[in-house]
Amino acid sequence: MNLSLTRKYFILLRLQMLGVFSLNKMIHKKGESDIAKIVMLFIGLIAAVTAFSVLSYGVSIGPAMLGMYDLLPVADLIIASFIILILTILKSNGVLFGLKDHDLVMSLPVTSAIVILSRLSMVYIINFIISVIVFIPSMIVFIQWGNPTASGLLIYFLAIFFVPLIPMLASILLGTLIAAIASRFKYKNLVGMILAFGGMAAYFYFIFASDFSFGANNLGNAELGIAIGEMAGRFYPPAGWLRTAVTDGNWLFFALFALSSLAFLILYVAVTAKFYQKINTNMSSYGKKSNYKLGAVKTASPFMALYKREVKRLTTNVTYALNTCLGPLMTAVLAIVTAVMGIEGVLGFIDAGSAAGFDSDWILGMASQFAPIGVIFMLGLYTPASVALSLEGKNRWIMCSLPVSPMTVFHSKIALSLTTMLPPSIIASAALSIALRPPVSAVIFLFIIPIAYSILISIFGMYINTKFPKYDWTSEYQLLKGLNASVLITLLGGIIFTVLLGILTAVLFWSPILLWSVISIVIAVPAVILYNLLSKERLFA
Repeated sequence: MNLSLTRKYFILLRLQMLGVFSLNKMIHKKGESDIAKIVMLFIGLIAAVTAFSVLSYGVSIGPAMLGMYDLLPVADLIIASFIILILTILKSNGVLFGLKDHDLVMSLPVTSAIVILSRLSMVYIINFIISVIVFIPSMIVFIQWGNPTASGLLIYFLAIFFVPLIPMLASILLGTLIAAIASRFKYKNLVGMILAFGGMAAYFYFIFASDFSFGANNLGNAELGIAIGEMAGRFYPPAGWLRTAVTDGNWLFFALFALSSLAFLILYVAVTAKFYQKINTNMSSYGKKSNYKLGAVKTASPFMALYKREVKRLTTNVTYALNTCLGPLMTAVLAIVTAVMGIEGVLGFIDAGSAAGFDSDWILGMASQFAPIGVIFMLGLYTPASVALSLEGKNRWIMCSLPVSPMTVFHSKIALSLTTMLPPSIIASAALSIALRPPVSAVIFLFIIPIAYSILISIFGMYINTKFPKYDWTSEYQLLKGLNASVLITLLGGIIFTVLLGILTAVLFWSPILLWSVISIVIAVPAVILYNLLSKERLFA
């Protein structure tokens, strides 16, 4: 890449980075309020990185204390790759294709390869941060408990830069294939949504259908660590290469790991650049029906009309639907799997029950107490309300001009959020009631708590979105990918609140009725307060 191409690449990358959290707009706007928002955002980011780093450190200590510290590089790679794969596949549809500024960018004196590489770099930076959060704390544990060589430790560190490439590109490649196939159909959004959800279902089916049993009863800790490492190498070859490279200080295997990642990147950019314009052209074209018929005009209340508009947006936007619906759907699916397999079957899936020697009744009691916390954690990962206002984008003037109150608009967007969360939560609660066989009092709260939390997180997301709207997006990916103040704050707030409820559950474990009553109050009070605050907000102020 010559100097001219390098400069073009960094200019495009800089423009994308300034669009994160609308930083460019905040920086160049006079006033202290936007400066305060920037400070709050960076404090929130630092707090999030710190919290997840501490969690990563805590997770890594367990295998190290059991003498399986050689397993840490493999575990880090698998965990980071899984997180990157899931998070990137949720947003892959808007990384390269369907961008509103595509014609503007391609009119510049740049090649398709430079545009693709600059957009991939932004995704890489996000996933690199995930790799750092997973690897660095684990590396500290590796130094404390293991006996690493200087070469092995250096390889461990350098691997962080290559870990995101393969899972990131695999996710985007899947998104590219879905976009290319869907673009050939008249109802491309519907086809794309079916293919995306089908791909996710196939992936999780492969995970659950694979045999990950490794006879924990017959192995010691050291042998178990080796067995897990070898299994991971068969399942994902780069994991085996990295394990050998770190434990033996083998630079040949590290070169194999690094070069395979870079080769995947180069091949992807080269092939995609060739068809980039064609796919974008197909995706930007729209089929029209020619059989228009005059029928009866239907009327509805302002709320219902706005609600139907929100539902239509969700069902015609693949990226939006994947991000907001996957958590609730997975909640229901995992609960149904647990009900079908039973707790004993789930534990037997990984030989955990017999290996740990836990009593099944004790496990059922623990699971019954913490089941509502697990359900609400999955439900609240991404609520539509946290981006509903921002999705109006440049068309927000339509909402402003309607003769309806701001709360009517807010109610329609909250209703959409509840539509995506309440049915899966009810299904999950019913399935877990069958699987865990808790007492009647616990069953009642197993339904009440997820429903109450769904209302709370929807109101919270809506309120935060009124405070941190982002209307200047050029693609849904830019808005939905998580580098959005409203989404980030809602996500962190939900995680922190769920962790606090988990701590409360552990403290009041001895009295289930008192526990459920306190949790219900803890959820209800903030919901009422936030609703009152939301009622004072003005639309798009």
